[in-house]
Amino acid sequence: MRYNLLMSTVIVTLIQNAALLLAMMVVFDLVTSQKPVKEQRLLQGIAGLILGGLCIGLMIASFKLETGIIFDTRSVLLSLSGLFLGNIPTIITMVIASIYRFWHGGAGLWTGVSVIFATGFVGILWRHYRSGKLANISLRELYGFGFVVHLIMLLLMLTLPGGAASRVIKGIGFPVLLIYPIATIALGRLLANRLQRENATEALTASETRYRRLFESARDGILILDAETGIVIDVNPFLINLLGYSRDALLSKKAWELGSFKHAISNENE
Repeated sequence: MRYNLLMSTVIVTLIQNAALLLAMMVVFDLVTSQKPVKEQRLLQGIAGLILGGLCIGLMIASFKLETGIIFDTRSVLLSLSGLFLGNIPTIITMVIASIYRFWHGGAGLWTGVSVIFATGFVGILWRHYRSGKLANISLRELYGFGFVVHLIMLLLMLTLPGGAASRVIKGIGFPVLLIYPIATIALGRLLANRLQRENATEALTASETRYRRLFESARDGILILDAETGIVIDVNPFLINLLGYSRDALLSKKAWELGSFKHAISNENE
């Protein structure tokens, strides 16, 4: 009965924490936006402050197993921050979360602080040593990552004073290893999908830039017509110079109206 109640408490707490975890998506968008290096560092600092606030929110919405021993999903947030956002935001988040945990106090103070730094640094190290693009991270890897993070978290429970360690591990060990890696998969997949869309947008922008450069520098006359209406929607500088008309004069013309420009073209060829 006690175990079922504990399992239900873990699930309810995870659901309550879900909204705060999803707020990490906004922070991820902030950090992955294309900005100059100096602005990126500033944004990473801001992201760390925001994530620190989210981490405090997760600890406030935690469940208390015993007096001074609390559990929440800060391990999910910190580990994924290290994996997807890197050093600066994660270290700032760890410092803020640790300050709050010190203020909160209790029997599990040092264990809680060690969990904060351990889970954050596991994410940072995993990011550093893994191969392949984060956007393509597999569900299998995310599960393995989440399992390792929370296995380490449970091992750190051995630092709890007195007989609390065995009681905590016996009480929450299975729920944590069952549910928390799944939460890591869910949020990690959302972050990876967001990264894929960001990469696709960057690739499209780069492709359009290359096309525009080729279009503008081509040594042949090029015009682009609307397939349905036959109206000119773009014309490159070479053709503008060749015809001797302004770009505005050519745009919005019908394809069959270009016959009036043939004389100019023939004179140029002569």
